[in-house]
Amino acid sequence: MTTLTRTAWCVAALIALTMWRPASTDAQRESKPAFSDVQVDSVQIADVDSEGVQATIRLSAKANVSATLESLVFDRATINAMRINLPPVRGPIRLREGEAIDGLPPLRARLSFRELESLQPIRRVVEEEKARFQATLRGRLSLNIFQQLALLSRGAWVVSRVDHEVPVELTGGAFTRMAALGALTIAEPIWAASRPERARASAMADSAAAAVNRSMVSLETRYDVVSRGGEAARMSHLSAGFLVDGTQVLVPAEAIEPWLFDEALAEAIGQGDVSVRTASIDVLMTPLAAGTAGGGLSLQRKQLRLVKLLSGSENAISVKTKRPYRVRFRAADSNAALLAVSGWSGSGLTATDPAPPAAWQPAVIAMLRRGSGAVETEFRQTSIRWDEGRYQIRDPVDADAFGSPIWTEAGVVGLVQDESSGAAVKKVLEMLR
Repeated sequence: MTTLTRTAWCVAALIALTMWRPASTDAQRESKPAFSDVQVDSVQIADVDSEGVQATIRLSAKANVSATLESLVFDRATINAMRINLPPVRGPIRLREGEAIDGLPPLRARLSFRELESLQPIRRVVEEEKARFQATLRGRLSLNIFQQLALLSRGAWVVSRVDHEVPVELTGGAFTRMAALGALTIAEPIWAASRPERARASAMADSAAAAVNRSMVSLETRYDVVSRGGEAARMSHLSAGFLVDGTQVLVPAEAIEPWLFDEALAEAIGQGDVSVRTASIDVLMTPLAAGTAGGGLSLQRKQLRLVKLLSGSENAISVKTKRPYRVRFRAADSNAALLAVSGWSGSGLTATDPAPPAAWQPAVIAMLRRGSGAVETEFRQTSIRWDEGRYQIRDPVDADAFGSPIWTEAGVVGLVQDESSGAAVKKVLEMLR
């Protein structure tokens, strides 16, 4: 073992003991957090009109360690039990031990009255100027390739939960408070008139649940990465997919070759620092109805067969060596593959090809949530529109949604490929077939 590799292993192992665990399940992710004293300093409400309010949330925290976060994701965020979708914060976010964390921008989210069962919760927030904020924060730590090897993982997560009462600021003070209450009074009849629309959205979510529960699958891709010195580590990648007929599953290309979508790993492979052991690659598929991660359908055991993988790699240039290497991007129609299944069949989702919506229209994203060995489905209501040949998702999602179907009143129309966009299923299937 080289001195560099031995040092990296020791440093990474020490960090792992004090901070992290390998990120293969939610239970494993939840270790001692890299940050503490997470506080919501304030929730600011502005632009109260007849259709909704704009909320700005300001966070602060103190770093326990020196590290770098690639991103910060907010799960199940609520204000007085009202669900809000907060956008993920992209890094790098620098953590310096014992210091306040810089790089946490104000988080802006719009709360639409049409999504509420009653306007009373938002009226109470305006009147009392305080609210209970709840959320789970998940931060992905940025690791170099040697730390990834030592942790037997392509990344590591830190988790922190926030649940406390926070002050609510109204832009403009008392005048805005009176105007906001007036706007809420005006919004009452509009909200009441939206009941049929909310009923349609609820019915759409129900129809999505009924179809997706028979077609969606959880995927775990496992593979060995070997360093130039011969050290090997088992890596894993989680994603989703869904049946498009009785025995064929549409998945992201990232589920087949995840190493090319990880820029640091792709660069290390391109520079010859590490390699993927081809014989070690396996994809494990679990139908959602089975309810557990890492099921018995295996690519190595020939229960799965790769029908076609769309190519779409790009050439990137290493900043350090100035040499090119191959990398793939999520937000591309080519981020797709088709797997054939033997030994199990289900009900496929029939891809529809409606007129692409130029304006926002209601949609449902079926997301997989993994924890304690079980897999659950979360149906997130959002809106989509067609822009530059792709479906844009109004409320950003996180990596648990990659490979999920985008569902509208017409049925399944898209495949989620990154935080805020997806490809048209009909178009992708034509490319695959």
